Amino acid sequence: MLLFGINFIVKLAMKKLVLTKSRSRIRLAAWVMLALLVSMVIVASGCSRTEHRLQADREAYDVIAERNVDPRWHADDYNIEIDPRSRYFDPCDPDRPPMPPDDPASHQYMRLVDGKKGFKHWDDNGVRAELENPEWREALAEYVEVGTDDSVKLNIDSALKLAYVHSPSHQNQLETLYLSALDVTTERFRLDTQFFGGYDAKYNHNGSLKSDQLTLGADPTLQVRRKFVNAGELLVGFANSFVVEFGSTGANFASSLANFSFVQPLLRGAGRDIALEQLTFVERALLANLRAYRQYRQGFYTQVAIGELGVAGPQRGGGSTVIAGFSGQGSVGGYIGLLQQLQRIRNTEDNLSLQERTLARLVAFQEIGVIDLVQVDQFWQSIENERANLLQIRNSFELTLDYYKTGTLGLPPDLPIELDDSLIRQFQLVAREATEVEDAIVALQDYLGELSEDVGIESLGQILKDASTLVESLRRQMDDVSPDLMRMEEAVPAREQTMTNEQKRTFQRDRERLHEGLADLEQQFEQVQAEQKTIRDGLSESTKNATFGKTVVWLTNLLRLVQGSMLVQARVRLETVSVETIELDSQDA
Repeated sequence: MLLFGINFIVKLAMKKLVLTKSRSRIRLAAWVMLALLVSMVIVASGCSRTEHRLQADREAYDVIAERNVDPRWHADDYNIEIDPRSRYFDPCDPDRPPMPPDDPASHQYMRLVDGKKGFKHWDDNGVRAELENPEWREALAEYVEVGTDDSVKLNIDSALKLAYVHSPSHQNQLETLYLSALDVTTERFRLDTQFFGGYDAKYNHNGSLKSDQLTLGADPTLQVRRKFVNAGELLVGFANSFVVEFGSTGANFASSLANFSFVQPLLRGAGRDIALEQLTFVERALLANLRAYRQYRQGFYTQVAIGELGVAGPQRGGGSTVIAGFSGQGSVGGYIGLLQQLQRIRNTEDNLSLQERTLARLVAFQEIGVIDLVQVDQFWQSIENERANLLQIRNSFELTLDYYKTGTLGLPPDLPIELDDSLIRQFQLVAREATEVEDAIVALQDYLGELSEDVGIESLGQILKDASTLVESLRRQMDDVSPDLMRMEEAVPAREQTMTNEQKRTFQRDRERLHEGLADLEQQFEQVQAEQKTIRDGLSESTKNATFGKTVVWLTNLLRLVQGSMLVQARVRLETVSVETIELDSQDA
């Protein structure tokens, strides 16, 4: 490599021999040391840890703000400070943090290592009892709904709020963007004018030779360095020293040196393409990371909602944008995945309940010889398999919920969660209340079948009293069908937009049948209610056997009425379901 260099050195040397009295030399040295002490205090006040941190923040935020003007990737209120409501918020002084909790066995090496005493000021700033923000649980009610049992009601909106406040993944993306901005400020500083300076003092004692010497100064005392965009480098320095001898001569020496150096490569390493390469790289990387953070914000929503991030987010070291496709396995994660598993549990519970009722009938058929024991045992085995499947689904749900709380939301697994299922409620064709009424009627039938032939009038009276509660529950369930019919009529215009004329006429006939079906159920309910009153009023010691038989028939009619109501409700809700078509072009995607 050929270098063109101009090295101009101006040396101003001045040596002066001064014979003074010892008292004058001591006074001079004292004044010099005092001046140095004052200078050190002034300089240290502007070079504190707090000032360095705040200056780094200002410079990093400024270079991000330079690029944060385009609405296509604009980030509102960018800041790396953790939300005070977060469980990861640190309320302690960031510049003088207390000691965090340590492993007792490992901590002994902080006090004594290899038989040598360690640093004794580890605990000068205090000791933290725990790393978690002690007030984050009390702050939950400020931005999400909290129940009386301190459980958090989780829907898609509250899940997103919780994730933005507590998620370590999101905080990591913010800090990665910040570090990328620091890379830019570092490279800009490398091409900026840099000032260096220092001053020190040395005292040499030669024992009995009586030729002690005090040296004040530094090399360099002051230096200015500047790199240019064409790879040139300018260096200007000034050095000064002052020597006081305390020997027999009592002489003082002062010397000064000024130098100037400029180096400009002409062949290898020359040119703007070389000098600005690293700066250009980090400037482009910061812009790419700001765009990647915008994509990450969009992907962060999908991660909370369906468990698919789809993008890589900001990266240091030149990582490019990565877009991942959907796994295509027919299932989703995130909040929607939790609702999916919750519905699977409900479906399995309903299926198991139906199988258990069927098993009771099969056992009765086996007792009268209609079917053999093998058929009953085979069906019993299928029920046990269904119970094991239900247990597995419940365990999987609890595990997925814990992973979602810790991995996606950044919450501890012991935080109670109440899932809001309103998002999938339109797809629940049969209300849970109707299923509970059906189960209660079947349970009462089973209890009635287990009674002996000489059942007392008191037992029959209690059964009829329990039946009154079932009638009231059925009334509430049937009242819920009318609002479903109204919602179906409200959804007609949206449904008919994609229908042909023939389909519209068919849809109209189906709706009329549903209204007629509900009206017929209302008439049956009045009859059932009247029959119940007749059976209850006619109960006596002489009519208890007849009352017993009438109660069995009445419960069967009540069960049919409940099942008819469930069927109408299921058909009405099915006709109400409407999934809007979303048109999304590649540019918006």
